[in-house]
Amino acid sequence: MDWGTRMFWGFMVWVAINLLWLRFLEPVASMWIGCAVAILGLVVTMVVLKRLYPFDAAPVGGR
Repeated sequence: MDWGTRMFWGFMVWVAINLLWLRFLEPVASMWIGCAVAILGLVVTMVVLKRLYPFDAAPVGGR
């Protein structure tokens, strides 16, 4: 999986965590904490995807 794809999914995780934080946890904890948790989720997602899919797709034709 290439860097751009991992960044896309990391960003999607970041957005999802922030939206869920706003919906359920904003009265309890600050959005700054939610943003920090979301950034941690983005980094973890990118690292996990790199380990699950370590190689980019092979070009067509085998070369």
